[in-house]
Amino acid sequence: MYTIQLDENGCTHANDRHGFSITFPQGVLLPNQTITLTIGVMMYGPFLFPDKVTPVSPILWVCGNTDDILLLKDTRVVLPHCLDV
Repeated sequence: MYTIQLDENGCTHANDRHGFSITFPQGVLLPNQTITLTIGVMMYGPFLFPDKVTPVSPILWVCGNTDDILLLKDTRVVLPHCLDV
């Protein structure tokens, strides 16, 4: 898991080991607002999927330290997909 500070300047967090990135653009928060985000990536876990369904990308978990801040812009998430047909 990783912890990042996010403010009105935005940021990008990339994890080369798992091949994912998450980008928060400038203006995602109001001036003088900050939030601490914890980011985790899981390849496996205690998840329930429908029969005959297998995930083909990692599962990204993002959690903030507050529930009273609204993100003002879209966040871009890039996840790898691996499928052997």
